[in-house]
Amino acid sequence: MAFLRIKYLFILAGLFMLVSACTKKSELVAPELTVDFSYTEVSPGKFAFTNNSKNAEGFFWDFGDGPFFDPDISPTHSYFKSGKYTVTLTAYNYNGEKTVKKEVVVTNTITPTKVFSKSIVYTKVDVKENDNDGTYPDIYFLLQEEVSLLYKLSVTVHDVNPAIVPFSILYTDPIDLTPLNTRFVMHFYEENTKASSQKLLSFYFRPSDYTAGVNKYPSALPFSGNGLEGFIVLDWR
Repeated sequence: MAFLRIKYLFILAGLFMLVSACTKKSELVAPELTVDFSYTEVSPGKFAFTNNSKNAEGFFWDFGDGPFFDPDISPTHSYFKSGKYTVTLTAYNYNGEKTVKKEVVVTNTITPTKVFSKSIVYTKVDVKENDNDGTYPDIYFLLQEEVSLLYKLSVTVHDVNPAIVPFSILYTDPIDLTPLNTRFVMHFYEENTKASSQKLLSFYFRPSDYTAGVNKYPSALPFSGNGLEGFIVLDWR
């Protein structure tokens, strides 16, 4: 991010006190943060969102159909129930944040046959740091099939500062969670390099359990336990 730099011209030594006074009053000026987006329906119920914000360091999207925030810059999102949804884009930099909201009308939908996980979000990290290195907790998680024990993903994030939540981890590639009747488990640990890791919780889920009822095809699955809270972001297709 660019900063405007205020230059001072020292002409005479006798002006030193005056220049010093001006220097104390001067501040770095950050570029103005603007937030805006547009969207288009690319297939029945699936929308592509284009982020037109400027001078932002990060983003969170709320698509109006689930309790989660997507950190992608310009994401796509699918709706599986017709209706009106309020989409909110929040852009932020070190000076603060700005938000814009727009309404999306969904009239055509499809029934998904696959689901992927593309990210995980921590909303609370009240976890003891065990390796005593004077930093923050090192949160490690792994996703695997419960029966076959096939590993789908494992990620360690060092020094998770509780003050910066929500904290998002965007996977390099989406994780395929099909067949839908497969039962998965996600284990969370506070990693300790000097002793055994402390297990925080195990979250079990089967995607097919979320394909019926009022809240079918959720955008996220919440988890919580032992001071750690968050949700797994889902992408139904």
